[in-house]
Amino acid sequence: MKMTKLSLVAAIATSLTLVSCGKAPESNTNVTPAPMSLKQEDQSRLNIYTPVTLTADLSHLSDKQKQMVAVLIDASKIMDELFWQQATGTTAAANLAEISEPKVKQFVDINYGPWDRLNGDKPFLN
Repeated sequence: MKMTKLSLVAAIATSLTLVSCGKAPESNTNVTPAPMSLKQEDQSRLNIYTPVTLTADLSHLSDKQKQMVAVLIDASKIMDELFWQQATGTTAAANLAEISEPKVKQFVDINYGPWDRLNGDKPFLN
């Protein structure tokens, strides 16, 4: 069976939706959320991650295989947003918009929400 880029992404998105454990909470558009701030005791955890540049030699891949890598990257972007929806009930952009401090915003982005994934999913925002 030959899959197009769109049908592959749709199949992955459908699979992830079917596997979802619950329903996202309904949003109330009349409520303005309070700005999120870092708990004082978690200030020292902001620098636990180190940025790295990932590289790969793709020269051994055929043109079709290189096209598939691009499709998989596109699918991963959709899956990334679906995980935000499942974890927080809203989008990455909506979560990150509530945070003004860049280091805290980066920490939330890495952890996919206000829970420290390397510290027992402990909430780190007020």
